[in-house]
Amino acid sequence: MRTPILLGAAATAFYSPPVRRWYLTWGATPDEAERAMPGDELLPQPDMLSTRAITIAAPPSKVWPWLVQMGSGRGSLGSPRSFWARVW
Repeated sequence: MRTPILLGAAATAFYSPPVRRWYLTWGATPDEAERAMPGDELLPQPDMLSTRAITIAAPPSKVWPWLVQMGSGRGSLGSPRSFWARVW
């Protein structure tokens, strides 16, 4: 009986406004989260908005070849660990 209550409490906490704001803008600066991004004009009034970011200590020439092969139906979905193992 305690499990459903604990799951309900965890779900409520997970979707609380401060926590939701944090995970929808994870890694992004306030400026990045607020400004318009390329492609925003394709959906002027989205149902949900999120901007997530990471900082990579490598030049674009090292990052781009791995970035373009990520995604569904591509060469590799990749993971941060496998990505960094190949970059460095």
